[in-house]
Amino acid sequence: LREIRSSLDVASARFSRDAREVYIASDAEWLSAWHLNVESGAIELSSERFHPTDLLFAPNGLQLVAAAGGREGQLRSWPVGRYSQLAHRLISRDRGDVDRAMALQPRESKFLGALHTEGDTAVAINPGGKYITFGTREGHIAHRDLETGKDLGGFQVAEWPEGVGTLAYRPDGTTLVATGRGDVAGRDALVLNAETGAIVRRLTGHSREITHTVFSQNGRCIATGSRDESIRIMDAQTGATMSVLEESHPRHVREFALDPTGDLVTRTANAVIYVQRTDPGNEVIYLLTGTTGEANSMTFNHDGTRLAAISDVDTVIFDMTTGVKLLALPHGGSQVRFSPDGKVLATLGHDGRIMLWHSLPWK
Repeated sequence: LREIRSSLDVASARFSRDAREVYIASDAEWLSAWHLNVESGAIELSSERFHPTDLLFAPNGLQLVAAAGGREGQLRSWPVGRYSQLAHRLISRDRGDVDRAMALQPRESKFLGALHTEGDTAVAINPGGKYITFGTREGHIAHRDLETGKDLGGFQVAEWPEGVGTLAYRPDGTTLVATGRGDVAGRDALVLNAETGAIVRRLTGHSREITHTVFSQNGRCIATGSRDESIRIMDAQTGATMSVLEESHPRHVREFALDPTGDLVTRTANAVIYVQRTDPGNEVIYLLTGTTGEANSMTFNHDGTRLAAISDVDTVIFDMTTGVKLLALPHGGSQVRFSPDGKVLATLGHDGRIMLWHSLPWK
């Protein structure tokens, strides 16, 4: 009926339970996932190896979504609750740190469709939890059902010919802030109507491409980090610049974190995490140390009492009421995310492996 060609020796092949995917294992490090299009009968290559670049928790905390960019990118999701139960059973054996973690396998995920981007992905989940939004390399912002993967339409941003660079939702889901790619199209951020794409506000001030955008959880402010080595904190209602943090080292800002109130921002330099106020004085509250090298990603938990930072070697959790390092987890990589209730931590390794950490001792 169909022929699937593989460039490597095939060790085994299996259907998924719903018969929509075929998984072909070539060796311990390589897994090919082939998606079966039921309507057309076509077989689509999901990925030669699923290597995600972004992690997102659904607002209800029940799903973890991973996005892999590139010309053969894709979206996949895992049911967090099932892994939580498995992890708790392992914890009861009291066999050390590894028993608090579960590694997620591509074969256990739900395929939510192809994701054709140029390099890194720009993805966000609507705060209502019904759909996921992503940007394409053609400058299109699209919506897709979070349960079924069905396309739900979207809109085009004409001034972004090189594609969508970043996007983030306002907590009420009415608007999103997004940027284009390149030092010209990508140096301004646009606040867009989430349904129609109409431009609500233009945020200016950066001289080079914006590489990271964040809405505070209370919707009060927007923070943008750029290749011009600065972070700008802007009022979400007026677009006025509240403060500017200039980097003192030659490194563009790829990632930072806002606390839930928007009062604190974190940035990293020389393996030190600076925690600063977002008001014009930018007072430094803490200098956090303990990560093995530079932090690649940082995230606050739901109430701002914990900060997780992941380096190439490990993931460190800090108490934000005291500035004290609480513990280090033996998994380094590119991204770290707290679940909405703060009970689960997800880490993404440079090798594409995703770990879920449950029942951490500081809770």
